[in-house]
Amino acid sequence: MLNHELAQRLWARVSRGGPNSCWLWTGYTRPDGYGEMGIPKTRRTILTHRAAWIVTNGPLPELAGFHGAVVMHTCDVPACCNPAHLIVGTQKENIADCHAKKRGDSPLGQRHPWGHPHSHHLGVLRVRLSTRPQRKIPPG
Repeated sequence: MLNHELAQRLWARVSRGGPNSCWLWTGYTRPDGYGEMGIPKTRRTILTHRAAWIVTNGPLPELAGFHGAVVMHTCDVPACCNPAHLIVGTQKENIADCHAKKRGDSPLGQRHPWGHPHSHHLGVLRVRLSTRPQRKIPPG
């Protein structure tokens, strides 16, 4: 009964296209782009791509050496709910897929566009704005 209600709520807010196109969630999306919905008769939420996999294929399998499974997108579109674009794997496989596709490689420190308190540019700016006598800084 719960799967039927979940399916009704899910598919009511999914814009379905052709069998090979992304079926986009039109309801609430988190800041990271993943759709999220309430589970009927509970106070819990579920990611919509997980819900799509569950209502299409049944419960997620328990994977060996892992306490649960993740549902991964083959299309790399977080709001996609097309079951043909979803596969089950471990979190380790999900992270490996992420790195293989050059996603999630967030720049840190000096490589981040917003900088970092210890980034090179801010250090140079502090030196230039300082009223204290400084050693000569080589260009670069």
